[in-house]
Amino acid sequence: MDEFLNISHEDFRKIISTVRTLRDVDFTYYAPDILMHRMTRSMYMHGVQTPDRLINKLMADNYFADLFVSEIFVPTTEMFRDYSMWKFMEDNIVEKLKNETLCKIWLPQICGDDELYSLLIILHRKRILNRCTVYATSPIPKLLNDAKSGFIDQKKIEISSANFKKIDPDADLNHYLTKEDKYDYFSPQLLDNVIFIKSDIISSNPPDNGFNLVLFRDRMLYMNVQTKKMVVDNLAKTIVTGGFFIIGIRENLNGCDYRGTFIPVSKNENIFVKVQK
Repeated sequence: MDEFLNISHEDFRKIISTVRTLRDVDFTYYAPDILMHRMTRSMYMHGVQTPDRLINKLMADNYFADLFVSEIFVPTTEMFRDYSMWKFMEDNIVEKLKNETLCKIWLPQICGDDELYSLLIILHRKRILNRCTVYATSPIPKLLNDAKSGFIDQKKIEISSANFKKIDPDADLNHYLTKEDKYDYFSPQLLDNVIFIKSDIISSNPPDNGFNLVLFRDRMLYMNVQTKKMVVDNLAKTIVTGGFFIIGIRENLNGCDYRGTFIPVSKNENIFVKVQK
């Protein structure tokens, strides 16, 4: 990959500016070392050897521009990843959400459909899916369209099924899948109460307020400290008192003044409950 590593700081700024102009996604808020790595990886994968060629290709090829921007965000790779978190959610959080007449849930900055469909299946198992409105947002239309399609790669099914059975030995992922032209898709009924919105958690207004749950796992790993603090502050304003905020076991709230706003309900899983407005 050595011939792909010659991205100067000036080139880096040009690439970010091009992406912002073409796709209205501002990467200046993200950690530059991680962005550089993701950009270099994408260039290598697509055989684009110089920053100038990358910029030209972004401007000339709409499909590649969508693909490149989506590849900057690290995708999830399996359903029910960190199965103990999903088990805790099912046994504790969703049980409490059953008491809500109407439950609102937000998945900001989705980077694939694994988290979304894992959540929908848990809600279905606990018989509250029809009383929930789920918002899935991303600044990348390709990621939203991929999630809407319901397509699941067969290579994911085995590990996702194994994770699901760790939650419940009798669970069967195939119950939620349909086959069409030799391909597997999630049952479209799972999406009946899902709203997909093109929205950037950094620069856009939230899709709604009064959320009972915000599921935002491992997304802040790629943000600088100032952006992370701003995002946590903004998300806190959208969550109702008694609502839940899940950030994932690889994440933390270091640098965020959350005391008095959130308290942990599971330190092992990094799950918080909002205790005041």
